Parts: sequence; structure tokens; C-alpha cells
Amino acid sequence: MSGSLIHLRVDKENVSLVAFLHMTQLATYSKKEIKRALEKKACRVNGHIETFASRVLKVGDRVTFDLNRLNKKPLEVLFEDEDLIAIDKPPFWVVDPMNIHRSLGAPYHMVHRLDKETTGVLLLAKKEEVKQALEGLFFNRQMNKTYVTLVQGDLKKEAGVIEGEIDILTQSGGSKVMGLRQSETSKSAKTEYRVIHQKRDIALLECYPHTGRTHQIRVHLTSIGLSILGDSQYGSAKQMASRMMLHAASLKFIHPIKNEMIHIQSALPLDFTHAMHRWGIEV
Repeated sequence: MSGSLIHLRVDKENVSLVAFLHMTQLATYSKKEIKRALEKKACRVNGHIETFASRVLKVGDRVTFDLNRLNKKPLEVLFEDEDLIAIDKPPFWVVDPMNIHRSLGAPYHMVHRLDKETTGVLLLAKKEEVKQALEGLFFNRQMNKTYVTLVQGDLKKEAGVIEGEIDILTQSGGSKVMGLRQSETSKSAKTEYRVIHQKRDIALLECYPHTGRTHQIRVHLTSIGLSILGDSQYGSAKQMASRMMLHAASLKFIHPIKNEMIHIQSALPLDFTHAMHRWGIEV
């Protein structure tokens, strides 16, 4: 199955196809842009190609949409100088060298990764020596990272620290399932969190990972009974959002060449704020 396809299930009655796509998955695109993609046969409803934007959907309808049929939007640059560049990563944009070169027109160096569905600040180096210096900041825990996420579960307290060694539990091809356990290959991990707003069993959290293990925030939150909305791999809230509601909100660090404090921030994307409003979360 192509990585450009998104799969959705309708949870509202009498909503048009274009409105449903716009409010759930494609909030950064106008309805006119979505309509153009529908005309290019980008969408199937219950397995059948649907080109009419006004098609009325029912609860339980299955919608598949091919992101490749949309006209690609240029990536937003959050910060740039002669040494590094930070972009605002959109959902479903895969972080790999080929995609970086194709999207930005230059072979910038990766210094960290964000999961496919995670949005927000992605830092890239323009030179090999800067790449090594930035990797050193991440390794030595001198990169202050803030994530924002929507979770479901029974929150025991307003803030806390989660610590536990993370290891690969299963691996198939390029897909990994991580979990907490101690072994010869496990790595220590630490995540702080605090509640920004809560309504019943849904909460908006800020998370501050001190380490950078694969799927760290997702695994740590699951270990205390919290599921990130839309996360299809960990927890039990897969159907509660159109994608995983995890956002890399900011990076703060000392510039490795200029020795200046750099603070890069990314605003919450529209589909994230739509999910917040749906579950009554206000900030």
C-alpha cells in the first residue's frame, strides 16, 4: 500500500466529502484545492472512486485519499542562516534524505527525525561539520525540546516525570514497535510532562523529552495509561483523531557556530486545533 494514502472512517452524519476531508486531514488546504484533487480521482469512498465534493457521507463510510494528487505546498521555513535551516514539518511528510532534497532543493543533512504523522520543528544542517555539532547537542542533552499532544486516559497528576529503558519489542522491515524493558540493547529514557488543559478523560499535554529514543513520548505516555489521540500503534485512542496528535512545538539551543541562543517555535496545525475543539479542549 502506498505511503501517500490516508484511510479515514466517517464519524458524523450528513457531512459533505470536501468538508469532511478539510476538517479532519487536509485543514492546511483550501476546499478548492481539495476539489481539484477529487477531480483527479484522488478519493475512494467505500472502495469506489468519488469525484463529487458534495457527496454526503454517512457514519461508518470508509474514505481513502491519495495525498500525491494534491498540489504540493512549499514547506514553511521557521529559521535559516548560513549553517542550518528549520522547517515546519507537515503531517505525512517523510523525513529522509531523498525527500529533503526533493522538497528543499538542496541535500541538507538530517540531525534528528520526526515520526511520519508528527508535525512541527525539524532541524537540518547545511554543512557536515554543523551536522556533527548539532548531533552532539542532541546526544549531550543540550537541545531543549517541547512537544504538545492530545491524550486520552486517567491522569493521576498535573505533572510528572516518566523514566524507563526503551527497547525494540518487534521489528518488521522498517517498522518498529518499542516498549519498556531492560535488556542488553535497551536505552535509558526520561520524559517530563505537564497538563495544559483537561476535560474529562481528554487532556492537552506539554512533554519535555530529555532523551531522544524512538517513539519515546508515545511509549512513555502509554506506560502510565495515556493514549495519544490517533496513534494507530500504541494505546487505545486510534479512532479518536484523523492522525496522531503529536506536535514538535519548539527547539531551544545554543547555536554551535555563533554561540547564540536559538529558539525555534511552530504553531499548532489546523487539524490539531480542530481535534482540540472537537473534544472541548481550550487554551
